[in-house]
Amino acid sequence: MFRLLSISFKCQTGNGLLEDSVKGVEAFLGEGGFGVVAKCRNTITNKFVAIKVNKNAPEIYHQARQEIEILKQLRCLDPETCNIVQWNGYFFLKMNICLNFELLDLSLYHYMEGTPEKTLPITEVKDVLYQLSIALSHLSSIGIVHADLKPDNVMVVDRHQKPLRVKLIDFGLASRVSDCQPGMCVQTTWYRAPEVCLYSEFNEAIDMWSLGLTAAELAVGYPLYPGNMDYDVLSFIIYETGCRPEDTRDFWLSSLDDLEELMEVNRGHNSDHGLLVDLIKKMMHLDQDQRIKPQELLMTDDMLRIILEMTNLNGRQSDPPWKEIDMPCLQAFLRLLILAGVYRSGHEAVASLWDPHTGRGIFSATMSQKQFNLINSNLRFDDGASRTRCRSS
Repeated sequence: MFRLLSISFKCQTGNGLLEDSVKGVEAFLGEGGFGVVAKCRNTITNKFVAIKVNKNAPEIYHQARQEIEILKQLRCLDPETCNIVQWNGYFFLKMNICLNFELLDLSLYHYMEGTPEKTLPITEVKDVLYQLSIALSHLSSIGIVHADLKPDNVMVVDRHQKPLRVKLIDFGLASRVSDCQPGMCVQTTWYRAPEVCLYSEFNEAIDMWSLGLTAAELAVGYPLYPGNMDYDVLSFIIYETGCRPEDTRDFWLSSLDDLEELMEVNRGHNSDHGLLVDLIKKMMHLDQDQRIKPQELLMTDDMLRIILEMTNLNGRQSDPPWKEIDMPCLQAFLRLLILAGVYRSGHEAVASLWDPHTGRGIFSATMSQKQFNLINSNLRFDDGASRTRCRSS
């Protein structure tokens, strides 16, 4: 048990200098096998941060050092664009390694539990799915597997902000894809991919499996595979072929298609329920090689619509008739937005979609100048059938 009244330390900043700082502990946010997370106030800057205080134990120390190495690699990613928690560095409190993160509101699990229905509306599920797909896409691009995606490890930035913004946290089990070995301790049991349960070779596709289970849980209010061990999880999967395991959950599915009926019980009929179930099935394909990739998920028609709906929030365009836009032209434009990252504030650049017949601009969205420059200098989306143009604002 940790007893912390204040934390005094010297931390190394990005420019290599040592900076004195004092943090007063305001509250304890959570506790786990690793240690505790505390809400702290920097008495110099008067800003709140989240400090993860790891236990002083050899195995925890080793895991914390591994997490730091992964977090260092993530510094090449923009936390806002990539929907990943911002890491501010680390320090030592006596013999305890402490990690300094931005302070976020509450976990997706607690946010869901706070709703009257104990589920999320389909629009919020899809918003979360979109943002986490972005996060996994960027992790995959630098060869990192998160290996512990679940509602507890997804934080809501601000519960009062609409649409819901989330960020992926806790890289304690993350590793390079090249370092993944059969038998490694990865993923919480309820969200564990079948190849991990079977001690087979695995890769970043295990994160997509966990994302599928997370999406289903947000939609129906229950974890699909609440097993106590790998055998239980595999039994739930095998049940779809007719073999019923020991009762450890409150409902049963003859197949993942039954999720649509559960969603209608909780939230009423919605034509999007079927689309979400189809996406979940693709994310939970038993063959990891056939499992949908984050980039492929972002290019599905349903995700394209979500992107268009979200980009409408910046006030630069009215509701576009997205279904009437030529799909190759639309996909070329949206690939640009996905890779660049659409911002809702602090706009510095604009991507515009042009009608190839009239030459009229029919859709635009903003992005960061940094990302704009990267995309504009390295990528071209001009297939002859459509034109995608970028201009600095």
